[in-house]
Amino acid sequence: MRNFSARETEWLQELDGIELAGFWRRAFAFWIDWIIVGILMTLVVGLGFGSWVGIRKLEGKSALPEYITAAANDKTGKNDINVVIGPGFVNPKARRRLM
Repeated sequence: MRNFSARETEWLQELDGIELAGFWRRAFAFWIDWIIVGILMTLVVGLGFGSWVGIRKLEGKSALPEYITAAANDKTGKNDINVVIGPGFVNPKARRRLM
């Protein structure tokens, strides 16, 4: 039968008594971590969007869906895009009837 050997105990004893970093050093390290996360997320989202646009072009479609480009190029205001965050979405056509 093998005996349990806690190898990390020796490592922990070596670290015992070492002074921890101060608040500002830890805050700066935390800030650097979030900068790295932000850069990586920007790369992931950018590459994902670029791949999506590339696939749409390979399929022979426009880079952006027509409802986005139609609303962006519309000068009459008929193709407005309503962005609703959260519950309580009201159909824009029904909303016009209420007003």
